[in-house]
Amino acid sequence: MKYYSLNNNPKLIIDLHTHSTFSDGTLTPEELINLAYKQKLSAIAIADHDTVGGVKDFLQTAENFSDDLTAIPGVEISTTLFNREVHIVGLFIDAENQQLNDFLQKQRTARQNRNEIIVKKLQTCNYDISIEELKKELSSDAIGRPHIAAALIKKGYFSTPQEIFDKLLRRGKPCFEPRPLPPVSEAIEIIHEANGIAIWAHPVYQPRKGQRHQTRKFAKKLKSLGLDGIETYYTVYNEQQQKMLQEIAQGLDLLESGGSDFHGENQPKIMLGKGYGNLSVPYKVYEKMIEYIAQRN
Repeated sequence: MKYYSLNNNPKLIIDLHTHSTFSDGTLTPEELINLAYKQKLSAIAIADHDTVGGVKDFLQTAENFSDDLTAIPGVEISTTLFNREVHIVGLFIDAENQQLNDFLQKQRTARQNRNEIIVKKLQTCNYDISIEELKKELSSDAIGRPHIAAALIKKGYFSTPQEIFDKLLRRGKPCFEPRPLPPVSEAIEIIHEANGIAIWAHPVYQPRKGQRHQTRKFAKKLKSLGLDGIETYYTVYNEQQQKMLQEIAQGLDLLESGGSDFHGENQPKIMLGKGYGNLSVPYKVYEKMIEYIAQRN
């Protein structure tokens, strides 16, 4: 895939965090590309959870729009740091890298083992659900709790995923099961091995006391482990959070990144490239990544 620059036109918008049917999104990789073109995005990255299974179709479809749209291969990996779950998005990865694929297979196996335990707990709570029917219904490489929730809704047990998580699947609820996560250092190393750059995804959500200090502490540690950048643009950020993250990124000489975390109908209020309507990730973010990669190489 050839990466190129279109000049820093302020009207050019990108989305570097999206999901397809290969994890917990509802659009296929081909549909993601077609929607990105329709929405007039200039660059889009696929970042499915623990899989690069959709990358090939994603890139091939994008060749039909190569004059207008850049497609970036990526992946999102759940890790742990300071006993907290931290998500790392790898961008510009070589999806055929064997070390990366071996690592991701281990993560999917851990996810599968967790799903089996969750399903058994649901069965104990008298919910009619099985692993076999989940596998039959879904094309995803990385079945997770959202898929389990969708199956329960389809069977008429609940109306919304929120109800299911609040009653059954969230930490502390009767059917929750923790998933063993790799250390963040391992994920960053694997992403670099696949020639990608490692981005800390959605560092903050709800505003809370001491957020700047805590976020900078994590960012500083991640930087020492090889982190390349931070998502300074994201669907749920308010203006203060975005400014804080930009200041942290600049202070630690980290790249800025951003995206909608688009999942299609699984999160219908989040629009591709626009989030809740106010998201706008500028093309200069992409251009600086290209410059960074060129200097690194």
